[in-house]
Formats: sequence, structure tokens, C-alpha cells
Amino acid sequence: AANRSKEVVQQLLSLSHKNDRNLELVNVNRQIEDEIAFLRSYIPSSIQLEVEILVEDTYIMIDLGEFRQILINLVSNAVHAMSNKGLLSITIDRLEIDHVPDKTDVNLAAGHYLRLTVKDTGRGISDEVMPHLFEPFYTTKDVGEGTGMGLALVYSMLEAYGGYAGVKSEPGDGAVFELYFPVIDEPLTLAAAEVTESQTRGEANTCCRVLFVDDEKLFAELGKALLTDLGYKVDISTSSKDALTRFSSCPDAYDLLITDQMMPDLLGTELSEAVLKIRPDMKIVLCTGFGVGIDRELALLKGINGYITKPFRQDQFRVEIEKVIDS
Repeated sequence: AANRSKEVVQQLLSLSHKNDRNLELVNVNRQIEDEIAFLRSYIPSSIQLEVEILVEDTYIMIDLGEFRQILINLVSNAVHAMSNKGLLSITIDRLEIDHVPDKTDVNLAAGHYLRLTVKDTGRGISDEVMPHLFEPFYTTKDVGEGTGMGLALVYSMLEAYGGYAGVKSEPGDGAVFELYFPVIDEPLTLAAAEVTESQTRGEANTCCRVLFVDDEKLFAELGKALLTDLGYKVDISTSSKDALTRFSSCPDAYDLLITDQMMPDLLGTELSEAVLKIRPDMKIVLCTGFGVGIDRELALLKGINGYITKPFRQDQFRVEIEKVIDS
């Protein structure tokens, strides 16, 4: 639930480009099965759901949270358009685009694309609504039923990925949404490279000493468990003041400081500034939640090397830490 809440906030931030996408190489065939299992619990039993996957293992580079949000938005709109009764079809296929005709609104470069089609048997979209369909805050739903953000987010996300979102509809004859995602043609090569790098990294991690600071004991212990599992040597502190004292007594004892932001005595940024005065080359990652008065840009201006928001997964944690260590 925490992760899904975080994803919703990230989608809202994405319209203003204030969040960082966590891109992953995703096998769509496997991922869509997981998403459909979730969507079936969301779709009313009065709606028939048909899913057709017409491709073998196909890979795209995408943020999984955004991919899930795209599906939820399209399915939610389809359910609403059908008044909870009808046929919802989801189809996945692959096509090659050699060129884009001059007179078209499809903004796609030549290449291979995964096409996700969502079709409903609802009331369709009127000619008056169609031009405004992907505009932020535009909605035909009653007050309290929609924000008008769903399709705007879908369009924004696809554009950022180099893809495209389009729609076909006639009033009274349902709607067909077609989403195009660029295909990654050499996933096995990429995966092999990641495995090799991971093995090398695991050996190097044992030489990296980390001081993890969080005033919540449970989170500090969780941080230590995650880092230890990744091969790091970890000390934890639940007091920013105690952490500064420990660091001051032996500045060369650690290679990396990971600190929470909201803590008694010293904020994470204050602890970071004090540490950098003692040792200017110290690598630091700030770990915080949304809406605490600091973002990645401000953290970097303060000399902090990395920034990650709670809650996070171990793979996200690993990527950010490795990026900081290598910088």
C-alpha cells in the first residue's frame, strides 16, 4: 500500500518533471500477467475481460510504477465509460514502423514498437470531447469522480519514453486506446552485462564502510539489513548528534554516509554540512520522504551526492548508492 501510494504521488510529480524515473528492463509478457491479476480484482464482475498477448518475450525500458499507472488509468476510464457493464479487451502485439506519413499526428521515429491496445464497448467519445482528451484537469466525470489527470499522465509518460498514445472512437461505439512503447531488441546482452557488473560490484562492496543514520530504530535496522545483504560493512546510529560525534572522532572510518532528513538535534542536511566541513570528499546519500522541504536539486546544491525517497526497494537503493560511489 505504501509503494502504491508513492507511485501515485510520483505520477502527479511527473507532469511537472520533478521526479526521477526508475527505469528497468521489463519483460512485458511476464509483467502484464502480474498487472492483469491485479486489475481483475479491480474490474467489476459484470464486465467481461479479454486479454490477448500476440508476442513472445518482448522487452521495454520503463518505470514499473508508471506502467502500472498507465494500465489503471485506461482500465478505470473504460469501466466508467461502460457504466460497469460490457466487454473490455486488452491486446499486446508488436509492429515495425518504417516511416511516419507527413500528414499525421503520430509522433514516432522509425523502429520496433510494442503496441498495447485497450478497447471498451462503452458510450464512446464525442467530437467535442476528443480534442481535449489528453489535456490536464479536463474531465467529463461528475464532481468527485475524477480529476482529469489520468489520460494527461498517460500521454506525458508515453511521450517521455519516446512512444505515443492515440485514441479512436465514435459516439455510441466504444473507444480504442493504442499505446506504443519502443522495444529493446538486445535484452539478453544487457542482462548479461548487468550480471557481470553485479558480481564485480558485490566483491567491491565488502571494502565499502557505511554509516547509516535514522532516528527510527526499525528503519535503521532495516537499512543495515539491506546494505549488509548487498555486501557493505555497516554501522547504524539513531541519533544525528551521536553520528556526528562518531564521525568526528575518526573521519576516515567510513566511505559513505546515508542519512535521514527529519531527525531531532540535526536535520540530515545539517549533519551532511557538518560532515563535509570535516571531510569535504565524503560521499553522502540523503534518504527522505516527500514534502519535507528538500528535493534532489537542493540536496545536490548542499554538496550531497545522492537522494532517494521513502519507501524504496532494495534495487532502487542499490542503484543510487552505486551511482554515488562511482561519482
